[in-house]
Amino acid sequence: TIFSDHLELVLERLPRPLERLRPVILHYRFIPMRQVLFVAIACASLLAVVGCAGPTPVVTPSFPPHFVTNWTIYHVSNPALMPPYDNNVPPAGTYVKGSGSTFYDWSTKSMREKYYDYCVPIFVNGSNWKCDFLNINSVSYIVLYEDRPAGYPPCCVFANPFHPPAPDFIQVSKATYNQTTVVESPNHEKEYVAWWELQAPEIGGPFAIGWTGVFSHDTSPLPSGFSFGALPGWVLQAYANFTNEKPHPSAWDMPDSCKQAKECPFL
Repeated sequence: TIFSDHLELVLERLPRPLERLRPVILHYRFIPMRQVLFVAIACASLLAVVGCAGPTPVVTPSFPPHFVTNWTIYHVSNPALMPPYDNNVPPAGTYVKGSGSTFYDWSTKSMREKYYDYCVPIFVNGSNWKCDFLNINSVSYIVLYEDRPAGYPPCCVFANPFHPPAPDFIQVSKATYNQTTVVESPNHEKEYVAWWELQAPEIGGPFAIGWTGVFSHDTSPLPSGFSFGALPGWVLQAYANFTNEKPHPSAWDMPDSCKQAKECPFL
């Protein structure tokens, strides 16, 4: 009974990635003479799934008012392989890899995401073509290139009105700390990444954003990754070369094709 009561408390606090193990734990909890062995096996299994327990953050971070960053994008089509992943890389053989850049300036509520290899995989008919998401003047445009599918316009409106997330969106949205993972820093040292999650199913959630430098008041928070749902599966953007610099004005150049753009026909 004591074992059962304690287990109930543990189950109430299971991180979301481990909730799929709840039925298995409940099924075997009453087997006599095997409880100690079961606990050992269960703990080993949990560590295999999420890694050793890391520290919890002491700082709730915010984005700087402007920044430029590169990132590697991973599209994992298997819905069961939900981010985040240790070292910000999904299991081998499970993903399609690409690259991109983000330019952000909250003073004008502008953001541009450039997808160099394939567009963000959130469209029913696929996204095997390059694109930019250009958010300016409270409108979000998708800029397409010569590799776009037949019948797709060179520019279209993704959302109107629309603006990028505010620097303090973690606090404003009431996102919650979810878990800690591990990455290898550029100088090959281990760094912990704290992940905050926002459910928001009405806008395609859940979303998660990971930060290093949030486990001490003596370090500076730095974004590590961003994940969200895809069609199918999940997307992880793993950040690199993040700088707090203000984007060059050319980041906000809008093609002539966007000036009379209509809603995207593939939404």
